[in-house]
Amino acid sequence: MQKQLGRVPDGANLMIDLTSTNYVDLDNIDIINAFIRNADHRGIAVLIRGDIAERTVRQIDAPTAEVRFA
Repeated sequence: MQKQLGRVPDGANLMIDLTSTNYVDLDNIDIINAFIRNADHRGIAVLIRGDIAERTVRQIDAPTAEVRFA
């Protein structure tokens, strides 16, 4: 994950979609949070798309977009 996040170009808009995950390892949450802390310096806007139950997204320090299913 860290390698892929390192490939995001400066000035990009990035959405990390966690809607189909049942679990995100704490190491990956740390990687996402570290990326978010440095994203502003690179002009990267990060949005987390999370599940309705918010099991994981509340541990990540970024704006979220909830998914609602009809």
